[in-house]
Amino acid sequence: MATVNSTNKVSDVLSSLDERTSVKSYKLKAPAATAMTDVEILGQPVKLNGTAMEFVLATDEANAEGIVYAKEKVTLTTAATSTKEYAVITRGPALINEDELPAADVAGTSFTVATLVTAYLGMSGDIAVKSSQDETETQTT
Repeated sequence: MATVNSTNKVSDVLSSLDERTSVKSYKLKAPAATAMTDVEILGQPVKLNGTAMEFVLATDEANAEGIVYAKEKVTLTTAATSTKEYAVITRGPALINEDELPAADVAGTSFTVATLVTAYLGMSGDIAVKSSQDETETQTT
């Protein structure tokens, strides 16, 4: 897997990155018992499953180990792994806009956003999660 560094803003979900941000290419895996049809994957949480990153479902938010950094729609059958690799942030620094995080997992079930934020803050490197609603910023180092 190659490491790719970028300073470009992809969307409002990922407001800021720099050359130290670790963005790696992974194949993505649909969760067991979950088929995906044209699902927007930008900002979706993922966890390592073998050599692929598997999408995290609601109730499993605390296990997020990365955030998808690809603005695409994906279709995968149940438990299938993509043939293409996608960019995934696995280490900060990064500024994540809490207001733009996906409200639901790839199966359409609502996330507990506070748990998702806590998981992102637990990732290596400086990760900050900011909400424009309350103008506060949470950061880990």
